[in-house]
Amino acid sequence: MRIGKRLGALLATAGVSSALTLAADARTWKSADGSKSFEGEFVEFKDGQVTVKRANGRRMTFPEAVLSEGDREWVKAELVRIEKEAERKAEAEKLAGAEIPSALEGKLVKLSGKSFKKYEPATPAKYYLLYFSASW
Repeated sequence: MRIGKRLGALLATAGVSSALTLAADARTWKSADGSKSFEGEFVEFKDGQVTVKRANGRRMTFPEAVLSEGDREWVKAELVRIEKEAERKAEAEKLAGAEIPSALEGKLVKLSGKSFKKYEPATPAKYYLLYFSASW
């Protein structure tokens, strides 16, 4: 099965919107026959087309079929990573309005060396472990 069909099935199954965008590090892209290569940052995969931003800021869009097998596999893996990140963010947003995160807001501390410092997590935790210790 061609990678484009597999990617299409993956995206349709996951219920992802028609376009996924991200900002990734620049990498070397190679043509399917290996005769050409260039540096660029992956921007988007949409309708079988890959968009890459070159160092000069110019965006190039081309069919995935012109990329090397390694680059097509990288795109596939990147799309899976983006989907998982989107799911994680959606779950975090769902938890953000919960009572426990609200109750803990501004009250968390983190051990840094030999002292405690205020701590605000970037995203709410999915699970909480509460520890209570008392001495009489």
